[in-house]
Amino acid sequence: MYPAPYSNFLIADGSQFDQAQLNFQKCILIGNWMMLTSLTVILMCVTITFGFDHYFSIASQVTAHIATIIFAGVLKWVTFYVALVSTV
Repeated sequence: MYPAPYSNFLIADGSQFDQAQLNFQKCILIGNWMMLTSLTVILMCVTITFGFDHYFSIASQVTAHIATIIFAGVLKWVTFYVALVSTV
């Protein structure tokens, strides 16, 4: 029997997963999308804070600094969780 195909961002239409494999794939998919979203927010915040700071108010820059720290933590936590689930 061949191993189930691995999904990165979408579950294939013709995939034949049992319930345990489907739950595993959903967990990996959610983790991948959360990491991508978190990375996008981090890059936007760093761009607002350092790249185009003269276009934004000080309140926006402070919010971007705080969001950078929060979403970097989220990215680290989700990456750890997905790596942990992937090894089980």
